[in-house]
Amino acid sequence: MGSGHPLAAEPALRPDQLGDSVLWAPGALDRLGFLHRFGTRNTATSVNLGLAHFLAEAAEEPRRFSLVPADLTLPEVPDLRSVPLVDPTPLYA
Repeated sequence: MGSGHPLAAEPALRPDQLGDSVLWAPGALDRLGFLHRFGTRNTATSVNLGLAHFLAEAAEEPRRFSLVPADLTLPEVPDLRSVPLVDPTPLYA
């Protein structure tokens, strides 16, 4: 999420806290069965032009957030904030 997101300063987030946000994804979301836990009413997808481009798009809109693996090395993207998810932590492959 970008630094302008209302929850960007939180040390950690629960999925249900993101219900009013927009889940930003690089493709179709129909295979991610855990998304119902977020209560997210708004989703949007983008063309996959690489990780840095995707994260820059997520960071530029204050209501967007995205999900990436916790162990992924993130590229330098201005205003990008990484906030861990807890209670529960989603696992997907």
